[in-house]
Amino acid sequence: MTCSGSVTVSRGGCRKWLGGVFRDRQILVRTAGRIYAFRLGRKLQLALCCSVVAAGAWTAFASSEYFVQKRSLTARDHQVSRARAAYDDVLSDLAARQREVDALAGDVARLTEMQETGRGAVRILSERAARFVADWEQVIARTGLDARELVAAVADGPKASGGPFLPARASDDDGERTPLERDLAHFEDRLDELASLRHAISRLPLTVPLDAYAVSSGFGRRRDPINKKLARHEGIDLIAPLKSPIHATAPGVVTFAGKNGKYGNFVEIDHGAGLKTRFGHLGKVLVKKGQKVEFRHKIALLGNTGRSTGAHLHYEVRVNGKPRNPMKFIEAGRYVFQKQ
Repeated sequence: MTCSGSVTVSRGGCRKWLGGVFRDRQILVRTAGRIYAFRLGRKLQLALCCSVVAAGAWTAFASSEYFVQKRSLTARDHQVSRARAAYDDVLSDLAARQREVDALAGDVARLTEMQETGRGAVRILSERAARFVADWEQVIARTGLDARELVAAVADGPKASGGPFLPARASDDDGERTPLERDLAHFEDRLDELASLRHAISRLPLTVPLDAYAVSSGFGRRRDPINKKLARHEGIDLIAPLKSPIHATAPGVVTFAGKNGKYGNFVEIDHGAGLKTRFGHLGKVLVKKGQKVEFRHKIALLGNTGRSTGAHLHYEVRVNGKPRNPMKFIEAGRYVFQKQ
C-alpha cells in the first residue's frame, strides 16, 4: 500500500508539474482595430513541445549521421585518390617496361639477323672444309691406302696435349645448342677431320727423292738386269748423275744407315703409322741411325754400290712391312701440287 501510495503521489505530482508548465493560454492578436483571441490548450502545447523536441532530436541525429558519412566519404576519397595514384604509377611503370621490351625485341631481331648471317658464313666455311677433306682423302686413295686407316694409325702415335680445364656445360649437348652453335660444332668437326688428314698426309712420301731423274725400272715383275730372269722388283730405279743429292721424301727417324748386303750403302727412314722409305746403292750416306730428318733433308749421295749395273737410286716405300708402288705416292703428290 505504501508503494501504491507512492506511485499515486508521483503521478499526481507529475500531473501537477505539467499542469503548471502547460497551462491553458490565450493569444490575443490585434489587427485593423480588431482583436482576435486564440486559445492554446494543454494538450496542444504538449503536442507542440513534443514535436519540437522530436524535430530537434531528429535534426541532431541527422546532423551526426551526416558528419559521420561525410567523414567516411572523405576517407574513401583519400583511399580512391591513393589507389588512383598507385594505378597511375603502375601504368607509368608498365609503359617504361614496354619500352624496354620493345628495345630488347629490336636487339633480339638484330642478333637473330647477325646469327643468320653468321650461320651462312659458317656453312660456307664448312662446305669449303668438306671439299678439302674430300680432296685430301682422294690424295690418300691415290697412294692405294685407306684414309681412315691411315688417320687412325697416325692418331695412335705419340700425342701432345694440354690447355686449361673447362668444365662441361649442359648447353654442350646438341639438344641445348642454338642453330649457330650446332653449325659451329659441325664446322669444328670438319676442321678436326682436316687437321687429322693434314697430319696423316704430312707422313706420306709424296715427292721424288731426286731433283732430276729418269725411271729406269718400275715396280713389280721385271726381267732381272743381271741374270735376265723374271723377278719381283719391290721399288723403282731412278737414274741421275753420280753423286746427285738424295732427299728425304717425308719427315721421320733414320732406322738404318750403312752397308746392307745387295742394297750396298743403304738408308731406311721410319715416318710413323707403319710407313717407311728405303734408299739403296748409295754412294755416300750423310745421316746416322736414330737421327731425325725433315722433309727434303739431304740424306745421301747417289752411287753404284751393292748389286748394281750402274749409278742409280733404288727407292722403296713400305707400309706395315709390305712394299708399295712408290710411283703411286709420287703421282698423288703431283695431284696435291696441281691443286695448290
